[in-house]
Amino acid sequence: NYVFFNGKPATVLSATTTKLVVSSAVDSGAVLVKTSVAGAELYSAAVTYRLNLAVEAFGNFTPPATGVAGITPDSAANLYYDLLGGGVDNGIYILSPDGSKRIFISKTPGITYWSSLKLGPGGSLYAARGASAVFKFGLPDAAFSVWVRAAGTVKDVDFDQSKNLWAGGNSVGLNCIKQDKSITLAPFTGAVRALRVYGGSLYFSALKDSVEKIFKATITG
Repeated sequence: NYVFFNGKPATVLSATTTKLVVSSAVDSGAVLVKTSVAGAELYSAAVTYRLNLAVEAFGNFTPPATGVAGITPDSAANLYYDLLGGGVDNGIYILSPDGSKRIFISKTPGITYWSSLKLGPGGSLYAARGASAVFKFGLPDAAFSVWVRAAGTVKDVDFDQSKNLWAGGNSVGLNCIKQDKSITLAPFTGAVRALRVYGGSLYFSALKDSVEKIFKATITG
């Protein structure tokens, strides 16, 4: 079996008498798809199909922007992100689904960048930046402040179904922080790069024993 996208051969991944699964030969847009079988003199009739990009650029960041660090969505599909300029923090912005942007908090002196942002209970914004603390925005007395001191450095954070905040970084454990700021340390030796709670489990990537791995831990209690 042969499949062509705008005349370019696609890769046939699997084939039955009724179904072909292929990897596209082009990235996106309207394409003419034809099929053929070895030994046949003619191609099939062309079928027009439209391919959507799996990943596309969004936001249209222009100089002096040089990158984006921590990022998190809210319930209305707005994205909170830390805008970098020259590799350092240039403020936290909100990017709307229509592509418009507005400032959430201006550039913070002394902050290189926020490595993780997460919206938590009550709509508050929690953040980490590689320090031994988790920060919280929107407090009455300051734009942001230390919410709790953690064990080891904190690179990334996420909330579980019980509103506990999990925090990981370069330490001898994973911080499970309750809303009353009490901390339980789940033993783990390694450098945690990123973590995410999903389906009642904690997934985290880490450098352990000189090897990069992804771990899964069931959250109980």
